[in-house]
Amino acid sequence: MPRFRTRHDLSWLRVTHSPFLAHWLNGKEMDKVQVEVSHLDTLQGVTTGTRQCIFGTLAHIEEGSIYLEDAHAVVKLDISCATTFGGYFGEGMVIVAEGAMDVGSDTFVVDVLGHPPPESRDVAFCAIGGRHMDVFPNDCGSRDASCDAPWLFLASCYLDSPATLPRLRSLLAGLVLPICRRYVSAREQAGSTQSPKRPVVVFMGNFLSPSGTSGEVSSCIEKHSRQFAELGACVCSPEFYTNGESLATLVDFVFVPGPHDLVAGSSAMLPRAKLLQQIVQPLVDRLGAMTGGAETTLTLTTSPARFRYGTGKELAPHRDSIYTFQWQIYFKIFDVT
Repeated sequence: MPRFRTRHDLSWLRVTHSPFLAHWLNGKEMDKVQVEVSHLDTLQGVTTGTRQCIFGTLAHIEEGSIYLEDAHAVVKLDISCATTFGGYFGEGMVIVAEGAMDVGSDTFVVDVLGHPPPESRDVAFCAIGGRHMDVFPNDCGSRDASCDAPWLFLASCYLDSPATLPRLRSLLAGLVLPICRRYVSAREQAGSTQSPKRPVVVFMGNFLSPSGTSGEVSSCIEKHSRQFAELGACVCSPEFYTNGESLATLVDFVFVPGPHDLVAGSSAMLPRAKLLQQIVQPLVDRLGAMTGGAETTLTLTTSPARFRYGTGKELAPHRDSIYTFQWQIYFKIFDVT
């Protein structure tokens, strides 16, 4: 709930300060006309036919019905006659709707449905404040993606598949370990000067196969924990040593959750929260034992996450099943003429 409220509040500030909202809602010029965006709790006590503009997150609370919710209330929507301005609308998406309340059915009848007006990130930050989500907050200005410190992205590593860890061992031995040797060599040559940046391996979910995520939550937690323990044993294995140092201490590991991974909150809400600490703790303990309490080599991020490196360069990886997401709630799109 705190994550949902924070996300809603930021989106609310972005929408309410936009100078384009009044023009966007009705698709035509409305000089000196202001359209006030309302919280959902303002719908209580209104008469049928009173037009309002509301804002919130689409929710699929019961089969066959669409709801809009914010941090204050929830209301059922009737979108059968709604006009949109393109795009698609899925569960968890923030939208703006204009219409009127039908008190008899306790339903908000939508005439116009759309996304919040777009704006650049710089403009949003000037109005809202805040900062980027940095994977390496103490080093975001100088991390370099070079031949000596590359980034490797591994997606859909089903840790419960018998084929995954053997293939991962081959990848670590054939690619990552030679990279680590180059890093160690560059570090020794640098001496007391600035040390080179460590290579980065990014694991992107899902981390269990579809069959592994079925069943009770407690069972899924146990499966995840066991598989992350095996992953820790793999990366900390003695076979991955170079010049007396373990690969686990020479690489920055980053974990980005997939749509079916266990996270600290709802996996359907974006940005998706970090992996549940309970399931990755065995991996944390393994890496902690290898580093001896020194600089951590493990970073857990949200999805999407923003990776900053070099000078003004960014990566924003996100892991999701877009096809599945589109069909959770999908509305036919009508062109506005």
